[in-house]
Order: sequence, then C-alpha cells, then structure tokens
Amino acid sequence: MCNSTRMSVALHFGNFLFEQMGKPEEAAEMCQLTVDECNTRIDDISEEQYVEAMHLVDLLKENITLWKSEIKPTM
Repeated sequence: MCNSTRMSVALHFGNFLFEQMGKPEEAAEMCQLTVDECNTRIDDISEEQYVEAMHLVDLLKENITLWKSEIKPTM
C-alpha cells in the first residue's frame, strides 16, 4: 500500500481510533501494518510517489510511537 491516498486514509483512521475511540493499540497496529506493507512495495513506485510515501511513513511512525506510549500494560 504505497498509494498516498490509501496511506492518508490509514493515517486519519488511526487518528480517529486513537482520539475518538480511545483505542491506541488498534490505531498503532493498523498503522504499523500500513508502514510494513508500504516498505514491501516501495520499489514499485515512481520517485515522486516515493517522496510522498516516505513523508506519510514518517507521520505514521511518529503517531505509532505516540500511541504505543499511551497503551496501558495489562496484568
């Protein structure tokens, strides 16, 4: 999924899951899957698409880090 539109949707849906639904674990997992899929398909896109995809990957990773810090450990 190195399509910038699909990655943007994943980013915004992750924000929705985190901010509105209070589900940081789900948000982080979904966005991590998006990043992983993009990394496997990055060689199949143009240079212009690459720049945009990497920007979105950076935003996704930033949010994943934030959301993981909000996950409360279960005992």
